[in-house]
Amino acid sequence: MRKLGGWLFRWLLAVLATAAVGSIVQSQFNLAAIRQWGAPVGFGERLQVTFQDLIGFAPLWAVLVGVALLLAFLLAQALLRLGPGMAAWLYPVAGLLAVAALIGLLHVALPMTPIAATRTLAGSVFMALPGLLGGWIFVRLSETPSGQAA
Repeated sequence: MRKLGGWLFRWLLAVLATAAVGSIVQSQFNLAAIRQWGAPVGFGERLQVTFQDLIGFAPLWAVLVGVALLLAFLLAQALLRLGPGMAAWLYPVAGLLAVAALIGLLHVALPMTPIAATRTLAGSVFMALPGLLGGWIFVRLSETPSGQAA
């Protein structure tokens, strides 16, 4: 039971980091689009919008990302049985692919793109990249003092 609690704690931290960074990314992509339309966007507005998105967008994004990372990390854990030394890169890649798949699924399942930043390939890539961070956090916190994944 203690092992499961540690696993869930690492997963939760990975989800929170992935969702928070993803929220910041989508805020900045949206503000860049507004600037392209000619509207001035100062540093104060950037901070305000980013903070509002962390409160308004990030929680919903965290729920979606949480499901994606849960599935990805369970699959990565199963794959580790084939090659135990792969954890350092397997979980980050699983996190990246999970968020990328989530974005793709949202594009397919919904009639319009729900996340404006993902309307371009660059935006989709930058929205998926925080999955690398989430996977890295998960595996980094899994390591024992000797450097081995727990």
